Amino acid sequence: MKIILFANGEAGEVKTLPGENPLAEIGELLGCTDQEPEMRRLTDRLRLCINGNGGDPAVKYAYLRQWRGLAETQGACAVVHMAADGTLRDVTKDDMDRANELVWPVWE
Repeated sequence: MKIILFANGEAGEVKTLPGENPLAEIGELLGCTDQEPEMRRLTDRLRLCINGNGGDPAVKYAYLRQWRGLAETQGACAVVHMAADGTLRDVTKDDMDRANELVWPVWE
């Protein structure tokens, strides 16, 4: 499974996961200790996965939520492609381009 990972204050990069349990694998990447990541809607098909317990306060990302405006999150985050039936799919090049328009590092 391919996702877009935003980490270390950098732009998003495609990361390939084994895909057996994608949400648990994303949770591990984001540092979620005992739960799957929280998902926030970016567009009809893109979701932002964040660590619900908070992440590294030194790393922040801003993102635009569909119908809800600008928000911020701490630590690494990931963007996934969610199909209409609720299943996760591999991200496409178009998803990558759109994700990098909607999520960006915040420098203080």
